Amino acid sequence: VAAPRFVEVDWTGADNVALDRFASGVKLSGKGFVSDWKGDFVRLLVSSRADPKLLERIREASGARSFQVITRREARSERRADLHGGLPATELLSRYVAARPLEGLDAKGQRFLLDCGTRLLGGEA
Repeated sequence: VAAPRFVEVDWTGADNVALDRFASGVKLSGKGFVSDWKGDFVRLLVSSRADPKLLERIREASGARSFQVITRREARSERRADLHGGLPATELLSRYVAARPLEGLDAKGQRFLLDCGTRLLGGEA
């Protein structure tokens, strides 16, 4: 008996490139093909960064009887720094950079960023 299935797929970790490939009929990380959902009830769990146009393409290509997209909100982290407008530019930027270091920059890169910001604010580097 060919009965519809209830399919729930968690793609919260998939990026838009992977979703685009899946919409084009390429198998995505063991999840099968988009055409495998024809006539099924499908629920997709995606991140908030997923492109709505790509999700619409997947919905159209799937031929699913019901297609529901649930967007998962990403947890945000908060970092606080004791800053106020009366601080000298160097102190202001050094506190900010210490509280929110950019990923991929080593200590030398952080220092370069701090020097550039200080110059932009008219301070001495």
